[in-house]
Amino acid sequence: MSIESHVGWINFCKRDLILDDESKILKDGNLTLNCTLEIYEDKAITNAEIEEDNPHVNASLLELSKSFNQLLLEPNFHDITLNVDGVKFLAHKSILSARSPVFKAMMKSPLEAESTSVEISDISKEIVKLMLQYIYSGEVGFINVQTAMGLYYAADKYELIRLKEKCSKILASNLEVSNAIDILLLGDKHFDNDLKFCCIFNS
Repeated sequence: MSIESHVGWINFCKRDLILDDESKILKDGNLTLNCTLEIYEDKAITNAEIEEDNPHVNASLLELSKSFNQLLLEPNFHDITLNVDGVKFLAHKSILSARSPVFKAMMKSPLEAESTSVEISDISKEIVKLMLQYIYSGEVGFINVQTAMGLYYAADKYELIRLKEKCSKILASNLEVSNAIDILLLGDKHFDNDLKFCCIFNS
């Protein structure tokens, strides 16, 4: 009887069989065990995940999103203006600060705390409008690749992480030979290894 015939025992092996010289299970008096170890990661379920499929919660979030977006469209009590290429966007310091760490640091700065305007020269007015729409409502709607690239830049600049991830997914899913280089350069400029990897291996 050889050891090969006993590989994969489901239950137990008798001690006498192991010690039997004819079984050849022991080699030089040593017993070798081959084990398969499976590790399962515990995943904590957050309240957000539990509530995700709750229609009442979704309805409340939708209502909240619409209300904040309406605040942007009809900016009552606004206290700051974003000046972009001759266009003035009225906004609220508290909302900008709550959504963007960069805006928050800007508003807390002694030089900017009393200021009522911000000049933005490196982002187009179309992109700033979409960025504000996202800041207030959490949505940007349908956007094409070119818009996603501009919005990606804005999201990275103002540390809007979820918006940046959304734009990155749009770019990755619309990757073509004609735009792969531009998207690759964008990913490289912003140290986005995932986007760069996608361009190199999926284009």
